[in-house]
Amino acid sequence: AVTLAQLLSFTGGIQPYTRIGPKFTPILFEDGNPAERRAKFVSHVLNEEPVTKPGGKAVYSNAGYTLIAEVAARRTK
Repeated sequence: AVTLAQLLSFTGGIQPYTRIGPKFTPILFEDGNPAERRAKFVSHVLNEEPVTKPGGKAVYSNAGYTLIAEVAARRTK
């Protein structure tokens, strides 16, 4: 369980996705529309081992913003 505040403060334990591109994050560049690719990436991120205990040490990750976007998309349909 990770809170929105933890994602925004980089204390959610998300792996440090600091480099985005076909070479580093190929899952984001596979077939499908942007919403489908985002959902697939979020599923991938949520199945990874946390880099730190949620609520602990801050570790920057661009993936936290993607998780927030997916939550917003699902909540607002």
